[in-house]
Amino acid sequence: MRKKNTVLFNWAVSYAVILLVPLITIFANYYHNTAIIKDEIMQANELILKNLKDNVDRVLEDEREMYIFFSTQKEFQQLVSATEMDWEFYEKVAEFSARLADYGRNNDEISYWMYMEDKDYLINNGSGGSSRNIYYNQKTYMNEEKTYEQWTSLMHGQFSNDFFVYDGFYKDYGKRNLIYANSYNLGESQKVNIFVSLPISLIEQFANTLPEGSMFIVYFGDKREDKQEKFLVVSSSGMTELPENVDITPIVDGKKTFDVIDYTGLSTTAQNGKAVYALLVPEQTFWNDLRYSRNMHFAGLVITLLLGFVVY
Repeated sequence: MRKKNTVLFNWAVSYAVILLVPLITIFANYYHNTAIIKDEIMQANELILKNLKDNVDRVLEDEREMYIFFSTQKEFQQLVSATEMDWEFYEKVAEFSARLADYGRNNDEISYWMYMEDKDYLINNGSGGSSRNIYYNQKTYMNEEKTYEQWTSLMHGQFSNDFFVYDGFYKDYGKRNLIYANSYNLGESQKVNIFVSLPISLIEQFANTLPEGSMFIVYFGDKREDKQEKFLVVSSSGMTELPENVDITPIVDGKKTFDVIDYTGLSTTAQNGKAVYALLVPEQTFWNDLRYSRNMHFAGLVITLLLGFVVY
């Protein structure tokens, strides 16, 4: 009897050792495949982020190029150097605004605003006038909600190749815009501010193929700023708000990869160095892709155990 028990024990031990081989193989394959799948998902997301970066880089460059183009024109130089608002000044205003209008007809989305601070005079696509006249015209026909002081506060700022999000300075008014701003300083008492704007809808078009639940973020600030106008957040369905539980620190710091609550993130820097682009992908997206691999390996484990018991 003792001999029989010894044989059975040795048999069980031997079979258990043999059974461990496929079990260890199953677990090893699961973790290996999990790493591969995660890497493939990250590579796919990196490609999505790169495509978004390339598209937005072109938009930012379009705005900067429009600024450079018109700032080198003869009419611009004559306007900013004018000391009197005489008939010659208004003649140049008409010529310059007409050129802006012509440019706008061929580049329908883009808008150009030029504010001469010492003269309190504003020129945009096809028109010119005092800031107060243009404001009240806008308020009457375009339902402008800002007060005059709020509306003009931005015009008096000091800019240096800055980008930000704003809901003014667009030829159709009232639209949320991506603004490029630069100050043309002529002396202590004379400054011209240039604003070139494009509607956010352009960025929304780029983001309409984002995976469900993912967000594309453009951050225009630096490590000292986290103002709302420095963030542009879009999903596949359009403009959205950054969830309150999402820590913006990794985005502000420009970390290449990071994890925040419920999301895995990637970021990269704009070509002009003026923005950080980030892609937030829900963690659930990773688990959806890993679930099939997990279920298949679990099924293999169950089948192996069942066959082991049957043979035993």
